Amino acid sequence: MHTKKLIVTALLFSWVIVSGCSYTSVRQHQDFDEYLADIKSVVIAPPAVTIEEWQFSGDKVPLLEKKEKIRELIMLRAKERLLAKGFEVKDFDFNAAMESDPDFAFEVNQVVEAFNEARAELYDGKPVTEENKDKFDASIGPVINTIASRSQADAVLLLHYYGYEKSAGMVAKDLAASVLLALVSGGTTVAQSMSGSQVEIAFIDGDTGAVLWVNTKAVPSLTAEIAKHTIDEFPDTEHENGIRVVKRETAPKQTESDYNY
Repeated sequence: MHTKKLIVTALLFSWVIVSGCSYTSVRQHQDFDEYLADIKSVVIAPPAVTIEEWQFSGDKVPLLEKKEKIRELIMLRAKERLLAKGFEVKDFDFNAAMESDPDFAFEVNQVVEAFNEARAELYDGKPVTEENKDKFDASIGPVINTIASRSQADAVLLLHYYGYEKSAGMVAKDLAASVLLALVSGGTTVAQSMSGSQVEIAFIDGDTGAVLWVNTKAVPSLTAEIAKHTIDEFPDTEHENGIRVVKRETAPKQTESDYNY
């Protein structure tokens, strides 16, 4: 996954939301409603999680303990929100299945690779307005079928999380650079974030591989709560005559304070 590109994209969308522009980071399939009518259950695929410490030397050191903690928390937050949205969340042991079946492990990796390719269509660098967010028809194809079949789920949720913390030396370096810039330009010192995180969540139809919904967000803190707020923008649904339909209500806008623990 192109992590740096996604972080820049997510931060751009955060900026336009704060600035009042009606742009969105959500990408929704043009036939979302039709697909959703047949989806009752979802399985959460193993999240791809990377957490690093940015050091003064320029090195990026993996923070493995925090990685495992964040992985557990974003899985929990995603499950909570899917249940709140009215879906059954399938419990499926991906690790055991992949360890016992190398072919299945390969299929899971193929799903990730296929979505990476679909991302180019979904996030091409051009901002998308709220009015045009549901004009997409990206698909990863039948490669998704094995996961859906093995887990007996109608849809698959993919998550990618990237987080970082700056070392004390890196924080001091950034602060010094900010002070120097302020002195040269005659401006004020810009506050430096000590950490950050970005998440991308994709909702994939388990039969056709249609990418039904994607959202990505970034915040200047290392937190798992970003997963909750990202999936909160998935449309609320209700049942009419046994069929799942979308509630046509505007989701509340998120503010930076919403991401605090």
